[in-house]
Amino acid sequence: MTMSERAFSLAEVTVALGIAAFCLIAIFGLLPAGLNANKAGIQQNAAANLAAMIASDLRATPATTNTSAIFSIAIPTAGTTNFLTETGAVTDIGAADFRAVVTVSSPPTGTRTASTARILITSPAAATNATASFETVIGLDRN
Repeated sequence: MTMSERAFSLAEVTVALGIAAFCLIAIFGLLPAGLNANKAGIQQNAAANLAAMIASDLRATPATTNTSAIFSIAIPTAGTTNFLTETGAVTDIGAADFRAVVTVSSPPTGTRTASTARILITSPAAATNATASFETVIGLDRN
């Protein structure tokens, strides 16, 4: 066999290109799912950070005060709704990235148990069906 006889036939090249195209179509089909999962993960992380900021604000509120300093959450409250940007700034619903609903309960009268706060962060702020959410319950020592 000489050097000029070593080559791929047109049929082999066509089959190889067909297999490569099939694989590339499958990979490109997975890209939107991966991008959506990445976006949801980023929103979930931002919601967790906002919940931590709200929890810190509530825990830093002295027992002699009935409103938190940063987010102006009344203690106790049946449910305060704040609209927040990704950085934690309080804003109106039109400019908000997240909705924060905070419910702070009082301890039973005559007991020394802690108050509890339920913090629910959802995104997007204006949607009725949230695509991302984060919820936590914390204890507040208000004695």
